[in-house]
Amino acid sequence: MTRIKSSRILAMLLVMVMMLGVLSPAAQARGIGGSVEVNVNSVNYTITTKYVDKAGNSIQGDTTATLTGAGQTYTAAPDTISGYVYKGFYIDGVGSLSNLTTGDLTVATKSDASDSTSGQGYYTLYAIYGKDENNNEIDDDDENYVITEYFTNESGTVLLAANTVNVNGGVHYYGTPPTIPGYLYKGYYFTGTSAGENDTHTSGSLANPLSGNPYILLQSKTLGVTPLTM
Repeated sequence: MTRIKSSRILAMLLVMVMMLGVLSPAAQARGIGGSVEVNVNSVNYTITTKYVDKAGNSIQGDTTATLTGAGQTYTAAPDTISGYVYKGFYIDGVGSLSNLTTGDLTVATKSDASDSTSGQGYYTLYAIYGKDENNNEIDDDDENYVITEYFTNESGTVLLAANTVNVNGGVHYYGTPPTIPGYLYKGYYFTGTSAGENDTHTSGSLANPLSGNPYILLQSKTLGVTPLTM
């Protein structure tokens, strides 16, 4: 009786061994109670690009792209957004706002344990933009202009101490002429290499001043500009 039982057990073991020999590759990779291992060349990677300002606020809708397989490289030129200038990008979990990479948006896909089991990987790129209200391709925070107001008579004689104002680029500057006893305001003119660029009026002169209150639209594409005088 014991011999018969032993023979039956041996036969059952042989059948199980034969079954294991014909299991599919996926099933063999899975093992008993395991998870499927996906070939790294079959993993789909979703790359999401977020367009944000330097404070992290969204300024344009996200874009997405998909790459298949580890070792692939995603590259895209940054979008041009009116009123902003592109500063650089960082990859979520890698860079930061204080550690930007300049140039085109780029990421290389790399397989990890979760990609191998899920068949899906994710990357998020943050494209960072600075304010550029005058659309001169310079971050407004990087522009600084010095306006020096001189108050003179028609002969150029100084009547009042000069007034100096620091203004960022992209700003419409409006001056208010002071009241000087014994004199009547006649108008203004300005000088300086950056004065009036792309503006709607000329710079005027001492002999032919511009009417109205002093006004300048600061719109130079050159940093370190010569101080403006009016």
